[in-house]
Amino acid sequence: MVNVPKPRSWSRGLLVVAALWLLGAAVVGAGTVTDWRGRPSAPEAPLRTYLAAVTAGDLAAALIEVAPGARASAAPFVVEQLGNEYHVLGLGVRQPSMLDRLVGGGPAADTALVTVQLRIVLTTGEQWSTTAHVPLTREDTGWYLARPPLQPAVNE
Repeated sequence: MVNVPKPRSWSRGLLVVAALWLLGAAVVGAGTVTDWRGRPSAPEAPLRTYLAAVTAGDLAAALIEVAPGARASAAPFVVEQLGNEYHVLGLGVRQPSMLDRLVGGGPAADTALVTVQLRIVLTTGEQWSTTAHVPLTREDTGWYLARPPLQPAVNE
């Protein structure tokens, strides 16, 4: 004789599976909403705004995305870039993990490093692609580029 589980135990198991599935769906939904709402304040936002401003030839808008202390030294470099078209092919952000933030290990929480793959169309029509590592810093008013993308780092 074969033992068939009672219908009642099947319904409990099914309820547990359904509850776990709904819990997982709620976590994924909450993560999606958090990501969507946080994008304007995400570290890569000033990079995208900077690239759009340079493409549009707007020096003032481009320099606003650079950290206040670095704007004066960045201005001549940015002027040379105005009018070039920048197309983001890929982008990655490195920030301290949540665990590092809690225990105080790793890099400072007010810094980030964006790695961006760009296709650049110069004002002359010449095209090329490159990958740039762009350091960012967070101040009271938000995220800023520590220096413009592709500007050589100054060794102090």
